[in-house]
Amino acid sequence: IRNRAGLEDLGAIATAEEYVDALLYERRAELNFEGHRFFDLVRLGRAEEVLELEPFRRILPIPRNELQVSEALAQNPQYATD
Repeated sequence: IRNRAGLEDLGAIATAEEYVDALLYERRAELNFEGHRFFDLVRLGRAEEVLELEPFRRILPIPRNELQVSEALAQNPQYATD
């Protein structure tokens, strides 16, 4: 894909961590402003470190209208406003 776009190869990647870092960078550049980065970082366990988030922010709150429709649902603990 990089060659087709007229870009240079990434070169040799020695470790799995370097590969993941390169992949995250490429996804960040390619999918900029599409909202994928947060979920990529959460999936890889890097959200708190990279985005400087509190740990509970990895889990999103359940929308109020969904909570009102179903009594079986309970709001995620840190977002509860009982």
